[in-house]
Amino acid sequence: MENTNIFRATQDPFIDDPRDHFDAVVTLVSAGDMHFRPLTSDDVEDGPTRAYLNARNNGHGEDTALKVANRYSQVFGDGTPVTMTYVYGYSQGDWWFILSTGAEAEAATDLFTYYLRGDVYDVTEYEVRTCDLGHDHEEEVDSLFGIYADSENDAIALYKEGR
Repeated sequence: MENTNIFRATQDPFIDDPRDHFDAVVTLVSAGDMHFRPLTSDDVEDGPTRAYLNARNNGHGEDTALKVANRYSQVFGDGTPVTMTYVYGYSQGDWWFILSTGAEAEAATDLFTYYLRGDVYDVTEYEVRTCDLGHDHEEEVDSLFGIYADSENDAIALYKEGR
């Protein structure tokens, strides 16, 4: 009887929003989803995001609105840069505008991008045993949920690295 291990990755349908785990403010400002209503300044508390939205609502362009948000951060906040990230999904209508600021804004935005695209995986390792009759029997050995990766294969590779 020969034993081998195989790995399977599936999308994680129960992943929590990763923005809650960072020292950053990451705000989804707009999206290419007909069910998403773009934010207005009334939707957020005082801060760089509200300054950005006020500038946009008053007819200022993207560059000016970001300058206003960054100035707000310097004068009233902790001075960390405010950035706008444009994220595109896998189909034509999938896009998001994400405004972020804070010490861990880049990492939080990266993970939020994976989250929005559905690129979060569960990886399960199975031991496959071939019985005397020649049939393969799988037994779950281990699993890990919430792996942020670009593909199933990347998720499996990350799982193997962390074992």
